[in-house]
Amino acid sequence: MGDRLTPLEDRFSYALGEGARWIAALFLLVTSAATAASLIMGAAVTWLMMRHMRQTEERYKHLIDTANDGILVINAETGVILEANERSGRLLGVTTSQIVGRLGEDFCPKSEREEYWQMLQHTVLGTNVTGKEMHLQDAEGRVIAVEVNTSLTELEGKKIIQGIFRDITERKRFEEEVRQAQKMEVIGRLAGGVAHDFNNLLMVILTQLSKIRIGGSTQALEHIEGYPECVGKGRLAYQAVAGLWPQAGLTP
Repeated sequence: MGDRLTPLEDRFSYALGEGARWIAALFLLVTSAATAASLIMGAAVTWLMMRHMRQTEERYKHLIDTANDGILVINAETGVILEANERSGRLLGVTTSQIVGRLGEDFCPKSEREEYWQMLQHTVLGTNVTGKEMHLQDAEGRVIAVEVNTSLTELEGKKIIQGIFRDITERKRFEEEVRQAQKMEVIGRLAGGVAHDFNNLLMVILTQLSKIRIGGSTQALEHIEGYPECVGKGRLAYQAVAGLWPQAGLTP
């Protein structure tokens, strides 16, 4: 028969070729389906991750914007403000868009700008600032007492400083009122002590005048004329002090 195939061999070869083609088509189909499934799954995972990131970013922004303190995110190298929350805008009397892109020192009194830069440098070197009292200046020039806390972190490969600025105007006012009250208390006690000694002297003088009136001569009585009235005025002054500073413990 030579090189010619028998009918049986020919049918077998044909069937083998058909099987190979079918297997190749099936493999291509499975591979394509797997690739499509992988792409769909990858896209779904990416979408879920992006959604989670957006939600996390929105929650973070909400927390920052609803904070009671002013929060600034500052470029550690240039000192330029990258982000600012709404409280910062209210504190400085401007919108957040008017804060972002400017230097932090622009919102400090000129006398404290050097101190502000030193604070940033300490933070960059790894020394976080805690509870530092300084001042900011709003759009109208009003000076605001603040307490500052800073920390250094890294975002997208860049070093940034997060500064938290707490308005302590009311606290400083209360502290000043307490100091003034303490001063007045000290002054009252001093005045009470002087008034007490003064009152004792008046009582001694009044007693001696009474003795002279009883047993003194006419000439002596002429000399002391008007003295009791002066002593009475001194007593009125003492009573005024006693009424003005009751904490001195004086008896009117």
